[in-house]
Amino acid sequence: MMSKDGKIESKPVMMAGEKFVWKADKPGKIPYTCSIHPGMDGSITVK
Repeated sequence: MMSKDGKIESKPVMMAGEKFVWKADKPGKIPYTCSIHPGMDGSITVK
């Protein structure tokens, strides 16, 4: 997973059971794309 602005990035490939932890510093909506499947997009909403 990589945020569209490139500020947040997990490992390129994560195996089943692995976790990615990141702490938000402010609220907002963060769009991201899958590192393996570039057309697979989503967003994280931090409240």
